[in-house]
This record gives sequence, structure tokens and C-alpha cells, in this order.
Amino acid sequence: AKYVTSNVADLMLRRLRKVPDQYVQVLSIASCLGSSFDVPILVLIVEYLQEILSGNYPGFHCILEKSLSFIKLAPCNVKFCIDEDVSLGLLEVASKIGDDSYRFPHDEIRQAAFGLIPEKSKGLLQWSIGQALVNKLTSDQLSQVLFGAVDLLNNG
Repeated sequence: AKYVTSNVADLMLRRLRKVPDQYVQVLSIASCLGSSFDVPILVLIVEYLQEILSGNYPGFHCILEKSLSFIKLAPCNVKFCIDEDVSLGLLEVASKIGDDSYRFPHDEIRQAAFGLIPEKSKGLLQWSIGQALVNKLTSDQLSQVLFGAVDLLNNG
């Protein structure tokens, strides 16, 4: 069974390498959040990452710039990239109530998207996402993702 899972993961990696970079970046960042995510939170995370990369956090900028330089995604493009990922079958709407929640249809897609994050960047990316959640969400929003935020901070 492990061999089959490995083959599926390899197949997903090859498939994702054919997808435009921005679509994959959305998937990679979302993969750090787990099997599902909300668009407003993902946009907030991308905004935070762009703030770091633009030098708005001088203490972190030097350390994080090299590790997060692979992220070339503008916050305004997140929803468009998600829609494209849905059309490619890489994401699906998570609820019938609204279109703000999405999920990975298969865990292998999530794992492959996470696997495309440069190894040296994974810890700092997860830590940065945890920081974004803790620093940018309202207390009500944070209470919904608190355990995930703590996991991300610990993984970083």
C-alpha cells in the first residue's frame, strides 16, 4: 500500500509541476492550513507574507526574504488562482452555503502541494503563516483556528 501511495504522490507532483506557478503557490500555502481553508484567511496570509517580503517587518525581513522569495503571489490574485485550481480539479468548494471555503479533494494533492515548497522554506513558511493567523485575525476568527495556528508556530 505504501508503494501505491508513493506512486500517487509522484503522479500528483508531476501534475502540479505543469500548473502555472501562482496556482501552485496558492495550493502550497493552503496545504499548510490542512485539508480545507477559507479564502479570506488565505488572502490575509498572502498579504502578511507580502508585507514581510516588502520589508515591513525589518527584524524578520533578512531571515525570511531568502526563504520565502519563491512566493510571487499577489493577494488580489488569490481568488482567481483558487477558481483556476477548482477548474483543474485540484480544489473543490467545501460547502454548499457559500464559495469562501475550499478543500483538497484528495490528501495526495495537498501532500504534493506541500512537497513543492522548498525544503529550506517549509519551517519558516509555516511559522510565518502561524504569525499571520495570531497577529492578523480577530479573536473570534483566531478561536476557530487556534490549534492549527499553534501547530504552525511549533512546526516553524
